[in-house]
Amino acid sequence: MKKIFGSCIGLLIVIIIFVVLKLTNSYTIEKATDNGDFINYPEQTNIESFNEFITNVNNHVNSKIRITEYSKEGVPKVNDLTYDNNVIVLHSFYPNSLFNKKKITGEYTEIYFESTGDDKDMYLINSKLGTKTYICQIRNFK
Repeated sequence: MKKIFGSCIGLLIVIIIFVVLKLTNSYTIEKATDNGDFINYPEQTNIESFNEFITNVNNHVNSKIRITEYSKEGVPKVNDLTYDNNVIVLHSFYPNSLFNKKKITGEYTEIYFESTGDDKDMYLINSKLGTKTYICQIRNFK
């Protein structure tokens, strides 16, 4: 009986820790907006920060931006881009993942836009490796 009771208490403690960690790690749209993220989906907000980043890259001015997208279920994906000395560093992760298991980091040499009607898909190019990585779609981008 004591073993079962002890196991139940242990399980309850693990569940409480999991819930507390999940709630404190929640990266909501409101937090992203307050942080100045360029939110790409479901609605584009803070587009001026995106435009400023692109202008800075085109003018070879060191800059950074956080591009955040939310799935239909509300799960955020973050792309942190840092432009420094003609290199764009990408760090992608899922902030609401309990252990942030899905992290991708890469270095790129240029930004490439591909038209899809009125919208443009944004890619990062690594000319040394010949690779292209999709970042996001910009609606009504000129």
